[in-house]
Amino acid sequence: MDNLPLIIAFILTVLLLCSCSSLYERRENQDRFRYYPGIQLDAEILSDVVHSRGMPLFRFGPALSVLAGIYAVVDMPFSFVLDTLLLPYDALKPRHHE
Repeated sequence: MDNLPLIIAFILTVLLLCSCSSLYERRENQDRFRYYPGIQLDAEILSDVVHSRGMPLFRFGPALSVLAGIYAVVDMPFSFVLDTLLLPYDALKPRHHE
């Protein structure tokens, strides 16, 4: 039980960092993905990591792309839950057309 504070800190950190993709894709004037935007962004990141397409995030080297891939995998279940809870909002919000 000596590690309990460390375990709690780790769990809180993971919970605070997760679902960021869902929130990021719902920012103002962002209309790339209408439904489940967090899941779609995580899938896009994973696809870019696997296929080495070189998203702007990965210009800093392969280590960052590996970390982004790991984060996308960890974030995906949390983004799924948040995207599901926000599905009515996504369906009713007006779309911005350029």
